[in-house]
Amino acid sequence: IIVRMVDSYMFFISKSMELMKKDGRIGNIVPDVFFYQIDNWKLRKKFLENLTLENAIKLGNIFENVNRPSCVFIASNSFSGKNSEFIYSDLSMKKV
Repeated sequence: IIVRMVDSYMFFISKSMELMKKDGRIGNIVPDVFFYQIDNWKLRKKFLENLTLENAIKLGNIFENVNRPSCVFIASNSFSGKNSEFIYSDLSMKKV
């Protein structure tokens, strides 16, 4: 799943997928680059071939002293094999 760079969140996503029970769900808070950075293409491929994305939430910079936007995703392994809809929310500009 590693193309060029090693980042710990990549291992967490992959391991979460391996540990899922039948009809299970996973949810992770990860850097938002998981969804678009070229280094993640193999992991995204594995993710999309085996899971159904249910929710994706863009959080922005939520951690102190960390200059890397984050996101949350929730996915299930009740994969239908066809395109499905998911809920996307952008909370990155909301003031808390």
